[in-house]
Amino acid sequence: MTKNSDIIALQKQRLSESGDDNPDSSVKQLFIFSHNIKREEYVHYMSLPVIHKKIREFCFLVARRIKGEPISHIIGNRYFWKDQFYVNKNVLDPRPESELIVEIGKNFLFDGINVLDVGAGTGCLGLSLKRENPNINITLSDISKSAILVMKKNAKMLKMNCEFINSNLFNNIEDRFDLIVCNLPYIKTSQLTSLPQDVILFEPHQALIGGESGLRLIFEFL
Repeated sequence: MTKNSDIIALQKQRLSESGDDNPDSSVKQLFIFSHNIKREEYVHYMSLPVIHKKIREFCFLVARRIKGEPISHIIGNRYFWKDQFYVNKNVLDPRPESELIVEIGKNFLFDGINVLDVGAGTGCLGLSLKRENPNINITLSDISKSAILVMKKNAKMLKMNCEFINSNLFNNIEDRFDLIVCNLPYIKTSQLTSLPQDVILFEPHQALIGGESGLRLIFEFL
């Protein structure tokens, strides 16, 4: 009788050989997602016999990861600050270092403040600030219409009311705001090929590259 632990060990080895930087975490996340179980159930499932339909799905997801697709895109979410955010190929994955913007920004919040998140992508910055104070007014903007759809989905998932604007920086924005947050592209065009393969292949270059200097959009913003 084949147990889940046997398949998991094999798939973890495949991930390790493919260059996955954390095969233990990857295989765990993919197994949990494919079997639709809670994290605390993972150890229990290790000793159970395989369910062929579920294990085929698990192995298929591992194959996608081996090809370089980010875990977040495979399972459709990424944790940031205090919430899970939906992500796909049209937005950058929320990065842990971006939480510093929320950490600093929350100190400036007060009831009724008008906050704008420029180039919002997933909306993780603005929505995380609203998590800190539900009584603020949040507007999320992005040049990408596809990103607008993602941030709308995240706002709905988190049950937060927001305004959404499709805009290149401030071009379509007329209102005034008390606080503006953003995390604009800052990678030089020449540095693109030096980025990790999963970033190059699966994340939107428009949200990464800031021209030859890397600072073009930042200077336009200022």
